[in-house]
This record gives sequence, C-alpha cells and structure tokens, in this order.
Amino acid sequence: MADANKRKHFSLVLGKPNSFTLVELLVVVSILALLAALAVPVTKKAIASGKTGKAISNLRQIGVLMNSYLAENNNRLPPYEAQMFAPPDTEIWNNLFRIQSGLPYRGDPKNNRDLWLPEIFYDPMVKSGRQHLWGCFGANSAFMEKPNGTPISQIGRLSGKVIVATAKDTSVTRFDSSWYFNATQVITGPVKIDPRHGGKALCLFADGHVEALDILNMNTTQRREYFEKN
Repeated sequence: MADANKRKHFSLVLGKPNSFTLVELLVVVSILALLAALAVPVTKKAIASGKTGKAISNLRQIGVLMNSYLAENNNRLPPYEAQMFAPPDTEIWNNLFRIQSGLPYRGDPKNNRDLWLPEIFYDPMVKSGRQHLWGCFGANSAFMEKPNGTPISQIGRLSGKVIVATAKDTSVTRFDSSWYFNATQVITGPVKIDPRHGGKALCLFADGHVEALDILNMNTTQRREYFEKN
C-alpha cells in the first residue's frame, strides 16, 4: 500500500509536463502588446518633453547673450540681418550675439552647408538635417530692424514683447526652421511662428523670460500686442 501511494504521488507531481497552452500564450502575448501600446506614447511624450526643456534652456541662454549685447551696444538690439556674406562674416543677429560673447564656432564656418553656430541657436525638436544652417529660433524683424536694429526702450513693455521665437521657413526649402520671422506675416498670415512644442511656440521676451504661446488660437489684436511695437 505504501508503494502504491508513493507511485500515485509521483504521478501527480511529475506526470504532467510543465507547458503553456495556446490560449495561455495568446493571453501573455496580448498583455505584452497592451503594455507596449501604453509605453510607446509615454516614451514619445517623455522624449518630446526633454526636447522642449532643452529648447527652453537654449532660449534662456540666448536671452543672456541678448542682455550682454545690449549692455555693450547702448541698449540697442542688432538688425536681424545686416549683410549676407558667407560665414564667419555673416552679420545676422545670432552670429553678432556669438561674436559679442566670445563663443567659439561649433563647426567649420567656411562650409555654408554645415551647422556652425553654437548649439544654443538650434532647436532639438527640429529633425537633424532639417534645421536651418543659421539657427532654428527666429528674430522678430519688427524689433531687430534693418539696417541698425532698435533701441530696447522703443519696443514697449519688455515683459510683453517677443524678441525671438521658434520659427519656420515658409518658402520651399529643405529646412523646417528659420533664423528670423516677419512680424507682419505673423499678424496677417501666413504665420511663420512654429508651434512645434506641444502645439505652442516657445518665445523669448525682451525682459529675458521664456514663455510658450498658443499662437494658433490668438486673434489679430493679441498678435499685435506681442509682436509689434506699441
């Protein structure tokens, strides 16, 4: 009898192989697919959030360079474009900021097909190869007027005026960004400000703070308030 009980116990423990049925495998696969579907949007959102954080940091650093430039140039902003020579002599606002601060080039300034300004002038939200050679943040043409720029005292309330913003190139080029924007176009269209950060445009104001603006849902009056002189 004891031997029979041992054999019976043995058959109950070891007699059935440990394997998954087809239904069990399908359940496991379905759960993994569901977890992956939930994880992908979260991962994309986290990546986008990181890029936005970097872009905000870049704009704040540009604000520091702007204040330094103002201090050395009688509180006058530079023109967004003075002369269109090849780098390193290109007199565009961001290169003038670079020169004023003593920042080095990032790449070869003599090769006009390469990005050459410091990294802070480029937006990581714009795909590599689609970033404009001269930067992804556009200067407001109403405040960085040609040929001599604008005294900061003449633009209005500093905390309410956008100097630099995430801009796009509306012409037919290989770039998805621009280094300047026309204030009139922003107000009347086509909008050259790019709301590429979660549907909003990142903007550097004249007082140095950075803010995300819902540019697409602004009316003409609101746009005038932010992008034109008083």
